[in-house]
Amino acid sequence: MGQPIEVIQSVFNRGELSPRIVGRVDLDAYYNALKYSENFVPFPQGAITKRTGTYFVSSVKDSADTTILIPFRFSTTQNYAIEVGDLYMRFYRNRGQVESAPSTPYELTTPWPENILRELKYVQSYDRLYVFHKDYQPRVITRTSDTAWTISTLTFVDGPFLPENATATTLTPSGLSGSITVTASAALFSSGDVGRQIRFFDNTDWHYLTITAYTDSTHVTATVEGSAALHSSAARTRWALSYFGGSMGWPSVATIYEQRLIMANTASYPATLFASSTGAFSDSVTMSPSQASGTVTDSDGFVYTIGDDQVNAIQWLSSGRILMIGTTGAEHSMTGGTSSSYAPVTPSNVTIKRESKVGSRQNVRAHRVGNAILYVSRSGLKVRELNYDFGIDSYVSRDVTIFNDHITESGVVDCDFQDEPDPTLWCVRNDGKLIGFSYERTQQVEGWHRHSFGGVNARVKSVCCIPKPDKDGDDLWLIVSRTINGTTVQTVEYMYDYFAPDVNGNESAFFVDSGATYDGRLDATLSPSATSGSSVTFTASASVFTASMVGSQIRHGLSRALITGYTSGTQVTCSISVAFSSTSAIPSGDWSVAIKDVTGLSRLNGETVSICADGYYAGERTVDSGGFSIDDFATIIHAGLPYTSELRTLPVEVKSMGTIAGRIRRTNLILFYLTNTIGLSIGNALNSVIEVVPFGGANENLNEGPSVFNGVLKREPPLGFDEEGIIKVSHGWPTNITINYIAQQLTING
Repeated sequence: MGQPIEVIQSVFNRGELSPRIVGRVDLDAYYNALKYSENFVPFPQGAITKRTGTYFVSSVKDSADTTILIPFRFSTTQNYAIEVGDLYMRFYRNRGQVESAPSTPYELTTPWPENILRELKYVQSYDRLYVFHKDYQPRVITRTSDTAWTISTLTFVDGPFLPENATATTLTPSGLSGSITVTASAALFSSGDVGRQIRFFDNTDWHYLTITAYTDSTHVTATVEGSAALHSSAARTRWALSYFGGSMGWPSVATIYEQRLIMANTASYPATLFASSTGAFSDSVTMSPSQASGTVTDSDGFVYTIGDDQVNAIQWLSSGRILMIGTTGAEHSMTGGTSSSYAPVTPSNVTIKRESKVGSRQNVRAHRVGNAILYVSRSGLKVRELNYDFGIDSYVSRDVTIFNDHITESGVVDCDFQDEPDPTLWCVRNDGKLIGFSYERTQQVEGWHRHSFGGVNARVKSVCCIPKPDKDGDDLWLIVSRTINGTTVQTVEYMYDYFAPDVNGNESAFFVDSGATYDGRLDATLSPSATSGSSVTFTASASVFTASMVGSQIRHGLSRALITGYTSGTQVTCSISVAFSSTSAIPSGDWSVAIKDVTGLSRLNGETVSICADGYYAGERTVDSGGFSIDDFATIIHAGLPYTSELRTLPVEVKSMGTIAGRIRRTNLILFYLTNTIGLSIGNALNSVIEVVPFGGANENLNEGPSVFNGVLKREPPLGFDEEGIIKVSHGWPTNITINYIAQQLTING
């Protein structure tokens, strides 16, 4: 006689665990995690839900090139996803593409070719985006309106400069202002110095010049900058050359900290930071290391090189109460160096300390989340959390993939953080897979999940997160590459996680990829000339009708009228099949035009799309000549590439029994607590699908809307005997599934 037991899993927010963790039943995380999770996202509260689909916005300019996304967050209402491609930028706002004219994307010309785009770093200050690369003078992207963006070079005023000359070499100017010749007493210059600056101490004060032409190793042409002319053309030994310009290169990473623009990592000085004067940056940035008199004040700029046992290139800078610095070999903090860790940093008190020795991956941004920083390790195979540990009075880099080491597999190459509705770090792997890290540190929520996308050879190329246009929270934007009808196409899409009432008042969301929506709800009042009949005139208060609507159906509640004739944008003739209650004007939004024939999908010709019509799964169709037909009229139709969500529970263990490892078990009953769910497939480790539960299916009353299941679902599928008790749930319909708990009644033998 077998031993009956009951188990329940009501928390899934530790995500998918590594195969190395299977068997670690001593860990609390084991009982809140899954063996496998694809296209599911855990809620911080514990339940798990199907990820929503992606809405198609536009194809990129050239699908053959590398293209990335950069977020631009100007205010709570004005935010942009920027498509950056070969020598251009395009802009997206309010879930659409910004156009300079109908069907003409607004475009800004840039200097960066597609082969270096992944090396770009950026920092935003209000309506300016500063963009950096070691081989290009930094650029300032400035926004004035949706269709008014400018790009200019970031100019540097008075620095930054190398240490003052300590040799006997003198520099002699040929004049006091304008374009002059500078002569060195010994070989000093090279052709790569064009663009660099020279700082002179001229009798009583400092001046700076910009080199504009190279003659030979002792002669260059330079322009005297600033409003004041030099005092003397005498030879002088007090001079310095700049860190930036010419063959010296440019800073490749930056942040804004304590009203300073702090930059770092040039080709020649990868471990050096360059701080502007306080509050002195906009379209130009002042780097003066001192006042003109030579007096150094707290607000002056400064240069600081990290002292460490290795020269590790700085990869990211993160501003908080103190400045955190990530290099290829270690993590450092920068403070004011006084008794208070939060004293303002000045040229005289800069203190940089190594906090941990891990190292960061090149060209992958770090993200500050609360008081912690999430960053990708040097190998790209781990994600680390850098946070202060009061117990040891130091920062600690904790591996947040320690229980999920398999999830990063091919290495992380891009990431961005979605603050709301549920905090998630979205990471793009080198193989094009998307992985998510649900992260709410204060609630000990740390769950990894994997995502695949509909379409042949679908690969995610880049991601960014910007606030939604119509409600609180953030949209996840993606560039996705697919093979469509034999051709590789890259498209800009966003993950559509907005739940809105459908035409029947049910909660509806978007569960197809690269999809589109037909919404027949029209913004006008509607007045029928009669409540029944075959030649009834319907008049709208605004021009909403088109000739192509002939053959479609007008709906209001249960009332139905087939459009048989088109008169104008405000008037059509109909044959009423289900009577209207009166001839009074129907309010805007309370009526709709339902269709059977869907058009506008030429980009998906030859592809199979999955269809959700008024909340129902309406099957799959192959797109032909830009469209397809469904079996019945529908007001809201979602169509796009299908994808399947799947999860598998971990082998059942019971703490109170010590262990049941290796004992044969049989699942007699499964209980699911489901929310807003339509359909699911159930299986186990031995069988992919034991039973398909099709509630919300085609046999229901289409006038009342589908049965969205809420509550406890009990099933007794013949799962058979095995040694694990794994439950597999899959869902391929373009509808929702949310699981609050999975409970089992098992018989244990042996």
